Amino acid sequence: MTEVGEKSQTKIDLSMPVQFLKGVGPGRAKVFAQLGVHTAEDLLEYFPRDWVFAPEPIKINQIQPGRTVTILGLVESTDYQSFRRQPIFEAQLSDDTGLCRIVWFHGKYLCDRLQPGQVIIVSGKAALYKHQLQIANPKFLVVDEKTSEPDKFFSGGVYPASARLSSGQIKRIIRPVLDNLGGLVNEFYDKKFLKKTQLISRKDAFSWIHSPPDEEKLAQAKRRLKYDELFLMQLGLDRKSTRLNSSHIPLSRMPSSA
Repeated sequence: MTEVGEKSQTKIDLSMPVQFLKGVGPGRAKVFAQLGVHTAEDLLEYFPRDWVFAPEPIKINQIQPGRTVTILGLVESTDYQSFRRQPIFEAQLSDDTGLCRIVWFHGKYLCDRLQPGQVIIVSGKAALYKHQLQIANPKFLVVDEKTSEPDKFFSGGVYPASARLSSGQIKRIIRPVLDNLGGLVNEFYDKKFLKKTQLISRKDAFSWIHSPPDEEKLAQAKRRLKYDELFLMQLGLDRKSTRLNSSHIPLSRMPSSA
């Protein structure tokens, strides 16, 4: 029995209006509508326009200047330097192997977002600045107990977005739908056919098109979904043909005019 004040979790189904998904609401539902997304099914089929594969996190002492890296560390100190020609927000990030300088140009907006003592994960191109490791203008995520799989935050799909709805926001909103694919997506073919045609499952196809573990699995997802598109198109044509044939009345059976 549900206790008073306890919020029950709404079960997701494909016909659910996108408004009722976590993180949406009436305002964002209107923005989604402008993108052609009205239901959970529309959102599931709102595929990324591009994909990013960030490198696996490494230790600071493994950083090689000139390469794009991902590191996880503790913010030791922060400093906003407004007096420079290009004002910068600077953070000193440490792990158990070393220290790395992180800078964001025109980063005043970070003064209230990043504080000493936070754990963050950053991804960007490393360089040497005055003999010190530095990453400039990286993507970042503050890591806390609510953060799941922070190392995968920078990888995955980049969605067609709008000024009022970013790709990152769409990624967070679609996450619960992807987590429930097992109960949402039906398979069209049996295992024997999938093996014969070397197709992955429909569930994996939707999961990997939005959040592919690597480029090979992304290619497999694209192949499966294109196959399904052709299958559904052919099925639609067959049904249309059947309806036309069943509605056709031979001239010999038509009533004669008075």
